[in-house]
Amino acid sequence: MVVAGKPDLITLPDGPPIALGVGQPTIYDVMTGRERCSDRIQVMLYIHLAPQALPAYTGTRPAGCVVYNGSRVDIPPEAVDAKFIKAFEYFLGVVVGPEPAWKVPNRHECRFCDIARTECPGEIEG
Repeated sequence: MVVAGKPDLITLPDGPPIALGVGQPTIYDVMTGRERCSDRIQVMLYIHLAPQALPAYTGTRPAGCVVYNGSRVDIPPEAVDAKFIKAFEYFLGVVVGPEPAWKVPNRHECRFCDIARTECPGEIEG
C-alpha cells in the first residue's frame, strides 16, 4: 500500500539547530470552510509519516498547524501518540486486508460518490 499526501508547507524555526542539524519542523495545511476533525487527523498523519518518508526530517518530531480563514489549530507532536498510531495501523490493515470494508452508505456520502450503482447496490439516492 502507498499512503500519499502533500502538506502545504513545512517550516523550520529560526535560531540554532537542534540534534541532527535540523530544528523542529512545523507542518502546515491550509483548509477552506469550517473546522473539521478530519483536517486535524490529516495533519496528524503528516506529522507521523513525514519523518519516515522524507529523509530531511528523519529523527525529528514535527508539530502541526491547520490554518483556516481567520483561525488556526496548533497540533503538538505529542498528539501523535501510541493510541493514534495503533488506530492508523488498524485502519491500514482494514484497507489492505482480504475482507472488503463494510459498506455504510448514507445520503450525504452517496451523492458525491463516483462508484456505479451496479458496483454498489446499497447506494442511497439523494
